[in-house]
Formats: sequence, C-alpha cells, structure tokens
Amino acid sequence: ASASASATPLDAIRRFKAVFLVPIKALVAQQCTAFRQVFIDQPDSILKSIENQAGERFKDLYQQYDVFFFTVQKFANFVEAKHADLTKFDLIIID
Repeated sequence: ASASASATPLDAIRRFKAVFLVPIKALVAQQCTAFRQVFIDQPDSILKSIENQAGERFKDLYQQYDVFFFTVQKFANFVEAKHADLTKFDLIIID
C-alpha cells in the first residue's frame, strides 16, 4: 500500500508526555537521575527536571522533552499561571 498525500508527517505525530511529581525539591533531580538509569538506552533529551526554570519557558521545554520532573507545588504554580496544561499530559505520576 502506498502512503496517501494526507498521511501525517512523522514529525507531526504527537509524542507521549508524562510528568513525575515529587513532594520536595531534593527529589526532583534524584528521580530524574533514577529514570535516566532505567531508560539508559534513551537520549537524555527525553527527560527534564524543572526546578528554577521560569514558567514562561515551559511551552518551549514541553516541545523539546517528553518526561518532566517537578515538585507538586511548582507544577501547580505552572498550571495555575497557565504555563502548563494538564490535558496535554498522557500520564501524571505523583510520588
């Protein structure tokens, strides 16, 4: 079967997005490091810890990365300020 002209280009396919929420700041980097060890065959570019980044930058970061690590409070602040949209995540993990 040949591809039709209306086929979705590969780069337009929506990637799976997840956010991992932890209670305290010290666990953000720790959990990101633990995920890197588990997903060792994946590029570092899929994981991003969000600690001191400004909310305004999150829309750009969302395009670049697939799994994000936040404190619950930081993520709540981003959602409240409309920097992050809950509906754009496929999975939210609360530790």
